[in-house]
This record gives sequence, C-alpha cells and structure tokens, in this order.
Amino acid sequence: EMIQFNTELLNSLEEAVLVITSRIIDAHVLLSVTHKNNAFNNMFPNIKTIDNQIDLIHFINFLGYQNINDFETLLKNEEKQKTIIRRLSDGRSIELKIYPLFKSFILNDTDNLTRWVLVLEDISARITYEEKIMQAEKVASLSMLSAGLAHEINNPLSSILTNIQNLISEESNNDRLKLLILIEQE
Repeated sequence: EMIQFNTELLNSLEEAVLVITSRIIDAHVLLSVTHKNNAFNNMFPNIKTIDNQIDLIHFINFLGYQNINDFETLLKNEEKQKTIIRRLSDGRSIELKIYPLFKSFILNDTDNLTRWVLVLEDISARITYEEKIMQAEKVASLSMLSAGLAHEINNPLSSILTNIQNLISEESNNDRLKLLILIEQE
C-alpha cells in the first residue's frame, strides 16, 4: 500500500521527478535512475529508454552536461539542496532541484548506495514572462527619460519663441522680419 501511495503521490505532481542511485561496484561508480514519475515522461518524451529505463547519459547530455563525471560532481556537492536553471537543447528552460536522500531515509541500505531526488520544472513560460516584464520596464524608463528630456528642451524653446514673436510684432525692417519669421518657424 505504501509503494502504491508513493507512486500515486509522485505521479500526481506536475513537475518531473527522478530518483538517481549511485552504486559503487568494483571501485566504479554507477549512476542509474531507479524511479521516475509520469510528468517526466510527459516533459521529456524524446529521452531514450533502454528496457523501459532512462538512458541516463542521453538525459545528462540533453541537460547540457558534457559527461557523466560533470553531472556526478554536481550531485555529490555537499549542499543539502541546490537549484540550477538550465537552457535545454530544445530551447526550453528548466529549473533543476537536487535533493540528497540521506541514508536514514533509505530502506535496505548498503554502504555503497547513495540516492538523490531530482525535481525538474519547465519554467520557459515564466522566463518569457519575466523577460517581457523587464522589456516593459525598460520601455517605461525610456518613456520617462524621453518625457523629461522633452520637458527640458521645450522650456528654453518656449522662452525663445515668445521673445521672437515679440520681436516680430515690433520689427519694421522687411529683411529682418523675414529672418525673424524663419527663426520662429524653425
């Protein structure tokens, strides 16, 4: 019942969840995916599987890591939880959260077994929204700057225009009047 409950619980999440296990066999570290939820299959339908198991190397490359050692170093970092934002090769942005499972939570534990829970969320829409907000803020700032600049230019021009109109109304020389009218138009 507990296994069924846990499976239903994981499958009810919208975020993709993986449990990665590290085993040391003959001094070699082997990483494998021991659990995944349905959201993982929906989020990553093109990840290769072998005997219904995720091809971990293909998945790691898809996340943008060059080799399994880089990914293993990321997992073994001593932080309790880490969050990483990655741009995938298909253009989507994901937030990857890594939680280590401590040995006290693992049943039938052996000395050479370590597990991590990976939670992956597609944040492409959120990133796009944030980029649009930043762009709108830039446009608003530019509008305020433009309005301030226009105000600073219009004040002295208004004064000049008023003085030229006064000179035009008092000018009797036609040549000078034409020049003052030209200045007023400009």
